Amino acid sequence: MKLLFKVKLNENHSAQPDQIKDGYLGNEFMIFKYTRKEALKKAIRFGGTIEQHKWPFLAKEVKMVQISNPSLLYDIEAALVGRECFTDNDASLGEGIYYGDVFGVMLQERIITGKAKFQLEELADYCIDYDYIQITK
Repeated sequence: MKLLFKVKLNENHSAQPDQIKDGYLGNEFMIFKYTRKEALKKAIRFGGTIEQHKWPFLAKEVKMVQISNPSLLYDIEAALVGRECFTDNDASLGEGIYYGDVFGVMLQERIITGKAKFQLEELADYCIDYDYIQITK
Protein backbone atom coordinates (compact mmCIF):
# COMPACT_ATOMS: atom_id res chain seq x y z
CA MET A 1 0.00 0.00 0.00
CA LYS A 2 1.35 3.40 -0.97
CA LEU A 3 1.54 6.02 1.77
CA LEU A 4 -0.48 9.13 1.06
CA PHE A 5 -0.06 12.66 2.38
CA LYS A 6 -2.21 15.77 2.86
CA VAL A 7 -1.16 19.40 2.59
CA LYS A 8 -1.84 21.48 5.73
CA LEU A 9 -1.93 25.12 4.63
CA ASN A 10 -0.02 27.84 6.46
CA GLU A 11 -1.67 31.12 7.51
CA ASN A 12 -0.21 32.96 4.52
CA HIS A 13 -1.07 30.31 1.89
CA SER A 14 -1.95 31.15 -1.71
CA ALA A 15 -4.83 28.68 -2.16
CA GLN A 16 -8.25 29.94 -3.21
CA PRO A 17 -11.19 29.44 -0.80
CA ASP A 18 -12.66 26.70 -3.02
CA GLN A 19 -9.35 24.77 -2.74
CA ILE A 20 -9.52 24.45 1.05
CA LYS A 21 -11.23 21.93 3.33
CA ASP A 22 -10.67 22.28 7.10
CA GLY A 23 -7.27 23.98 6.62
CA TYR A 24 -6.01 21.43 4.07
CA LEU A 25 -5.87 21.45 0.27
CA GLY A 26 -9.10 19.97 -1.02
CA ASN A 27 -12.57 21.04 -2.04
CA GLU A 28 -15.90 21.44 -0.29
CA PHE A 29 -16.36 17.66 -0.04
CA MET A 30 -12.95 16.21 0.83
CA ILE A 31 -9.30 16.74 1.73
CA PHE A 32 -7.07 15.74 -1.16
CA LYS A 33 -4.44 13.04 -0.64
CA TYR A 34 -1.21 12.87 -2.64
CA THR A 35 1.95 10.84 -3.02
CA ARG A 36 4.80 12.27 -0.96
CA LYS A 37 6.43 13.82 -4.05
CA GLU A 38 3.22 15.48 -5.23
CA ALA A 39 2.35 16.66 -1.70
CA LEU A 40 5.75 18.34 -1.35
CA LYS A 41 5.26 20.11 -4.69
CA LYS A 42 1.79 21.32 -3.63
CA ALA A 43 3.07 22.42 -0.20
CA ILE A 44 5.80 24.49 -1.81
CA ARG A 45 3.43 25.94 -4.41
CA PHE A 46 0.58 26.87 -2.07
CA GLY A 47 2.47 27.46 1.19
CA GLY A 48 1.99 24.59 3.59
CA THR A 49 3.43 21.48 5.15
CA ILE A 50 2.72 17.83 4.52
CA GLU A 51 1.18 15.36 6.92
CA GLN A 52 0.86 11.63 6.47
CA HIS A 53 -2.71 10.53 5.86
CA LYS A 54 -3.80 8.12 8.59
CA TRP A 55 -5.47 5.03 7.18
CA PRO A 56 -7.96 3.05 9.28
CA PHE A 57 -5.71 0.02 8.81
CA LEU A 58 -1.97 -0.70 9.00
CA ALA A 59 0.41 -0.53 6.04
CA LYS A 60 2.25 -3.76 5.27
CA GLU A 61 4.99 -2.46 3.01
CA VAL A 62 7.77 -0.04 3.93
CA LYS A 63 10.56 1.16 1.64
CA MET A 64 13.91 2.24 3.08
CA VAL A 65 17.09 3.47 1.43
CA GLN A 66 20.55 3.58 2.99
CA ILE A 67 22.84 6.53 2.34
CA SER A 68 26.49 6.62 3.34
CA ASN A 69 27.29 9.41 5.79
CA PRO A 70 30.69 10.20 4.21
CA SER A 71 28.90 11.08 0.95
CA LEU A 72 26.93 13.89 2.64
CA LEU A 73 28.23 17.44 2.75
CA TYR A 74 28.80 18.79 6.26
CA ASP A 75 25.94 21.35 6.11
CA ILE A 76 23.44 18.60 5.35
CA GLU A 77 24.87 16.26 7.97
CA ALA A 78 24.68 19.03 10.59
CA ALA A 79 21.09 19.92 9.64
CA LEU A 80 20.03 16.28 10.13
CA VAL A 81 20.94 16.35 13.84
CA GLY A 82 17.80 15.92 15.94
CA ARG A 83 15.55 14.97 13.00
CA GLU A 84 15.78 11.20 13.54
CA CYS A 85 12.52 9.30 13.84
CA PHE A 86 14.40 6.22 15.13
CA THR A 87 17.83 5.89 16.68
CA ASP A 88 19.97 2.80 17.08
CA ASN A 89 20.16 1.20 20.53
CA ASP A 90 23.95 1.32 20.16
CA ALA A 91 24.59 5.08 20.26
CA SER A 92 28.21 4.57 19.21
CA LEU A 93 27.03 3.62 15.71
CA GLY A 94 25.31 6.95 15.15
CA GLU A 95 23.10 5.52 12.42
CA GLY A 96 19.77 7.28 12.62
CA ILE A 97 16.67 6.56 10.59
CA TYR A 98 14.77 9.50 9.14
CA TYR A 99 11.44 9.92 7.40
CA GLY A 100 11.79 9.68 3.63
CA ASP A 101 10.82 13.32 3.12
CA VAL A 102 13.44 14.74 5.51
CA PHE A 103 15.45 16.27 2.66
CA GLY A 104 12.33 17.74 1.06
CA VAL A 105 11.34 19.29 4.38
CA MET A 106 14.82 20.77 4.74
CA LEU A 107 14.42 22.30 1.26
CA GLN A 108 11.09 23.83 2.33
CA GLU A 109 12.74 25.31 5.41
CA ARG A 110 15.46 26.88 3.22
CA ILE A 111 18.13 26.29 5.86
CA ILE A 112 20.72 24.96 3.39
CA THR A 113 22.33 27.26 0.83
CA GLY A 114 25.21 27.25 -1.62
CA LYS A 115 26.82 24.05 -2.88
CA ALA A 116 25.05 21.94 -0.25
CA LYS A 117 21.65 23.04 -1.60
CA PHE A 118 22.35 21.25 -4.89
CA GLN A 119 23.15 18.02 -3.06
CA LEU A 120 20.06 18.50 -0.91
CA GLU A 121 17.88 18.89 -4.03
CA GLU A 122 19.34 15.68 -5.49
CA LEU A 123 18.77 13.81 -2.23
CA ALA A 124 15.19 15.10 -1.94
CA ASP A 125 14.41 13.99 -5.49
CA TYR A 126 16.09 10.60 -5.08
CA CYS A 127 14.51 9.77 -1.70
CA ILE A 128 10.98 11.02 -2.38
CA ASP A 129 9.56 7.53 -2.98
CA TYR A 130 11.07 6.04 0.17
CA ASP A 131 9.31 5.91 3.52
CA TYR A 132 12.55 5.95 5.53
CA ILE A 133 16.21 6.82 5.06
CA GLN A 134 19.03 5.29 7.08
CA ILE A 135 22.27 7.24 7.21
CA THR A 136 25.10 4.74 7.65
CA LYS A 137 28.74 5.30 8.65
